[in-house]
Amino acid sequence: MKASFWMSLAALVLSSVGAVAAEDQQPNRRIDPNAPMTFTYTGNGGNMKGSDWIAAEGMITADTPKRFTEFMKQHGATDTTVQFNSPGGNLLAALKLGEMIRDAKLDTGIGRTTFREDGQSWSARSPGICISACAYAFLGGVTRFLDKDDRYGVHQFYDAKSLDEPTRKTFSAVDVSLNQVLGGIVLEYVQRMGASPGLVALAGSTPPTEVRFLSEAEAKKLLVDNTGSSDTGWRIEAKGGGAVLTNEVTYVPRPPVHFALFCRAGKGGTFLGISSSMAYLDRWLKEGYGVPQPLSAEEVAGSLDQIELSGRGWKTTLDTKAIVGASIDKNRRFTMLVALSAEVTKAIRKNAITRVRFDFPFQYAGFLISEFQSEVPSEALDLTLKNCIR
Repeated sequence: MKASFWMSLAALVLSSVGAVAAEDQQPNRRIDPNAPMTFTYTGNGGNMKGSDWIAAEGMITADTPKRFTEFMKQHGATDTTVQFNSPGGNLLAALKLGEMIRDAKLDTGIGRTTFREDGQSWSARSPGICISACAYAFLGGVTRFLDKDDRYGVHQFYDAKSLDEPTRKTFSAVDVSLNQVLGGIVLEYVQRMGASPGLVALAGSTPPTEVRFLSEAEAKKLLVDNTGSSDTGWRIEAKGGGAVLTNEVTYVPRPPVHFALFCRAGKGGTFLGISSSMAYLDRWLKEGYGVPQPLSAEEVAGSLDQIELSGRGWKTTLDTKAIVGASIDKNRRFTMLVALSAEVTKAIRKNAITRVRFDFPFQYAGFLISEFQSEVPSEALDLTLKNCIR
């Protein structure tokens, strides 16, 4: 009975519509996207993060998880991205593949890899497609990113035989029950991967003969693409006998950046504190620039070109002399304190602060670029500046 149950589940697959596949899939010179999925560790010759990737091209079959296991044993690829280009395939195999990608702590993207005749890849990644079962495998990525020209789509799962004779009564009560069980498995998987359950509802409302492609906004809203900036909102915290206005901004895949706006009693002036883990920057410098040793707090602060603050209708650039303190603790958490002039404080009180940018001479400026989704409440800011910490 148990074996029959899983055999019935395995018969349910997600397949792309032939017309859609013909229109959106143009096989490159090396791999047919409708053939069983293959995995190739490749790159464009660069030495920075994103210069190498795992090309996952083709149809997801029952053997795909086994192929991925064998691939990982052979290549041991880590800290890289699985680039999908697939019209779909076997649903259960796709869920298993997504689990394996998550266990390996890999990221996912969509893109067609074009290979030269000698088997090496071109440097440019062209837009790809990931629909049907592939859409669920894609969710296994720790960080998931979609370019604007990539195609990500979902629809109802189904038994392929039912599409041959859609009006024929082919399902028993047991089959209907199995469908509900599989639906529960998919929903649990989607939520565990960190995506919105709304994705399952969207797929369930799309006939199996159609594909519902997600827009950029929908992919962000449903957390299919989990990159981008978000914040916790500004809130007042009691500290040092006074008040501190705090916010935390997260820009996946970078670590959260914590901000604290406050004034100091006796010394006068307003300060902006910034704190974040150095783990991402340490790895980026080592892999992208060959910097063997982690930077010290003085080296990080000393490498700044400028500090830019902006809000509604205003922008100012601070000299790095505004940095009045920097430190890194034993857990490699970096903290920097920036003094704000009376003019900047006035601008923040009048027109909020929406963006903080720290420019470095290297290409890792994103470490401290933060967009605030929520503005500083003027009443909260006034209360904070009237209750300076000691």
